[in-house]
Amino acid sequence: MDEYLRIFQDHLTKLRRLALQQLETRNEIEKVIHMLSATYSMLSENDQKAVSDAFKTVVRLTEGQERGLTEAIKSVLQSNPKGWFNAIEVRDQLQESGFDFSGYTSNPLSSVHSVLKRFKQTEVKTRIGIDASKEYQWIMRFPRLSKRRPMYSIPRNIAVPPPGYESPDLLNLLPKGEKEK
Repeated sequence: MDEYLRIFQDHLTKLRRLALQQLETRNEIEKVIHMLSATYSMLSENDQKAVSDAFKTVVRLTEGQERGLTEAIKSVLQSNPKGWFNAIEVRDQLQESGFDFSGYTSNPLSSVHSVLKRFKQTEVKTRIGIDASKEYQWIMRFPRLSKRRPMYSIPRNIAVPPPGYESPDLLNLLPKGEKEK
């Protein structure tokens, strides 16, 4: 076998294994965040205040706070697809979620206004609210099924399980007497 082909195959196997680990880790993180959220809502108001900052910080780190203001605003608008938001409500939700505006030279509200104005008409609907402020609503669309796959996607039919993984023997899980059927 050509040395370069062997190197390529070794790294491809490693990438498959890492991608599977990443997926498993991301799923586990989602489960933990879900459990934390459920438990948080059951805490007393004083306990919620005591752990709120730490909880928001950890969630923000797991979600990748490096995302930009535009992505953060999209998330706010998409969080309630039937809801309408004015710039103040968007800013307030961003601040509540712990978004860091310190890297922006203008005040948070003007930064939010700038981003909201740049959205395309195919992305958001706009209207004038009762208080004469402009309100925004995200337009939900079904994703197009593209024939092209991203360069980094791993075909499902060649995923490699992590080392040491043993496929369960499904016949051993059946009650006795059902194996013969």
